[in-house]
Amino acid sequence: MSVHRVHIKPLTTLRFLAAFWVVLFHTLPDKYRAFAHKSVLLGYSSVSFFFILSGFVLALAYAKRLDSLDRREFWRARFARIYPLFMVTLCLDLPNLLLARIAKSGLFSAIAHTAVTLFATIFMLQAWWPQRLEGLDNPNWSLSVEAVFYLLFPWIAAFLWRRTARTACALLLASYACGIGLVIFGMRVHLPEETLFYLPVLHISEFVSGILTARIFAWFMTSERRHVILKRLAAPVLCGTLACFYCLIRWPGLVPKPILHDGGLTIVFAPLILVFASGQRFIDTCFSKPLFVTLGEASYGLYLIHMVLWHYTERFVKGMNLGWKYSLYLFTAVILSILTYQLLEQPARRWILLRQKAQKFETPLTSDLAQ
Repeated sequence: MSVHRVHIKPLTTLRFLAAFWVVLFHTLPDKYRAFAHKSVLLGYSSVSFFFILSGFVLALAYAKRLDSLDRREFWRARFARIYPLFMVTLCLDLPNLLLARIAKSGLFSAIAHTAVTLFATIFMLQAWWPQRLEGLDNPNWSLSVEAVFYLLFPWIAAFLWRRTARTACALLLASYACGIGLVIFGMRVHLPEETLFYLPVLHISEFVSGILTARIFAWFMTSERRHVILKRLAAPVLCGTLACFYCLIRWPGLVPKPILHDGGLTIVFAPLILVFASGQRFIDTCFSKPLFVTLGEASYGLYLIHMVLWHYTERFVKGMNLGWKYSLYLFTAVILSILTYQLLEQPARRWILLRQKAQKFETPLTSDLAQ
């Protein structure tokens, strides 16, 4: 069975659910969080899922040409996918940041600080010094991390894809242990919380884990018997995922937040990605609906747009903690994400790829991948 017959639609739907979880984490009023059993407080872990999924999808899409990959063309294709909406949201959020800083520190100081922030963010440097460089549409810190992943991908993926499935499993465990070890070391030396959360070096293990998960998935898919086994793992994996999140919600201090933020849930997300990509009938039936897939395709827009929209609604709309106003905000964020995907992201990507002659590097898998 061909690796490239992977069912990507359920993973696309899963991306929307993860992005929507981030939206609730950032914006859900506190009075509703008790009702939701504080589950939204784990929404930050979705970014870890995005990092793992990024490695998985890119490795799977480029598996046949990793040894001969044209790095410049690959980077152009990634630029075309990420940058257009990224720049638009930066420009839209710039007035909010400038006005907030003027109110806090005065005109000239605010202009100088904001200029530095804008310059650094344009070059995807915001995650390297978050204490000074964050502020413009804060969720885009993850794109600063992704930029490092994309830079390293041609070499890392080519090396890891040559490993056997057994070696890939061992490397996956080793990568996970090293990643958690680095975070624990950072905690022990009292790194600032922002550095622990955002520093790209502390997230590389998640991306590597995604690539190794793709290698293991390829092994499952090259045998009908192993493919059947993978499908049968869906029920225990889903039950284990639910049990894990129940424990984390029920006992919120069970695992330190920096560990959960920086890949601690890889042992949950990697198997989840495997079974959602497996083609298991129940998962495909539930998570391949056209509406769900459309929402998943627009999830990158939802991820970047929601905080910009929230800043404006907080500034101009009173009482955003009221039920109907917050519901309207969520609905507007989702609709805007769909519209920007269709009217901005796709046309801009096609234009850049045509201009740069990099269109051959966009595949059905990677065309919807922004993180």
